Amino acid sequence: MESLHNKGDSDALIEQNSRFHQLIIASTENKMMQTILANIRSIDKAFRKRALKVEVEREVGYQEHRAIFEAIKQREPDKAEQRMKDHILRTKDNILAAEARAQAENGPS
Repeated sequence: MESLHNKGDSDALIEQNSRFHQLIIASTENKMMQTILANIRSIDKAFRKRALKVEVEREVGYQEHRAIFEAIKQREPDKAEQRMKDHILRTKDNILAAEARAQAENGPS
């Protein structure tokens, strides 16, 4: 992800970003959570795709992923969990705000 981030290759980064999330989900071995997240995967991917088209979001998201990875690597589950929650909520808020701005600029659909 680092080299794709540095190149600005959004399409490949979107795929690797999804892979990063899937690896974390798979590592939990929590079948119920995996099923729930599989059911919303298309929505999740749509959010990520929109987010990663914005340069600032790519940078912030990359740094957050790096921090999540480091917490996992250091076997600090509470820290990893909090960083993941913060990442998901911040991304959601930014995408929803961007959608609201776009609707305000373009009028109601």
